[in-house]
Amino acid sequence: KHEGAMALADLVSFSARGHRNHPLSRPSLNSQFSNSQFGFTMYVGVATFELHIPHSGSLKEKRSVVRALRDRLRSRLEISVAEVALNDLHQRARLAMAMVSGDAGVIERAFQAALELVESEADGELIGWEQELIPFDDAAPLAMPRYEGGDSELK
Repeated sequence: KHEGAMALADLVSFSARGHRNHPLSRPSLNSQFSNSQFGFTMYVGVATFELHIPHSGSLKEKRSVVRALRDRLRSRLEISVAEVALNDLHQRARLAMAMVSGDAGVIERAFQAALELVESEADGELIGWEQELIPFDDAAPLAMPRYEGGDSELK
């Protein structure tokens, strides 16, 4: 499974970061950002992944697979998940996940669990995974949003 996933991932220029023991892995980001070292108090984790669903012959079948996986990820891991691309293709789906925490390790562990869940329970083959951990400094000044023309649109 992994050998084919790597070859197909290379074809679609997809890569993975932060997943130990995964064939698409790069070093973990957790060691780069430590709460005590830099004073960060908030982290945002974002991951995207792509599935190949070879048995799907229609968008309805694909949506059923995507919905079931999305619901499992949401309920088990308390991660926000949405299909974000490839909406018109019957056999491929790209999903994105996001999580916010005061501890980078919490996000790393949740994303590792998500990866394992996708690999073991998705009704399709994982062909790519990418994740990023974004630290936010608690001492950084915050800007106020500006509205123009009295409308409610943020500019």
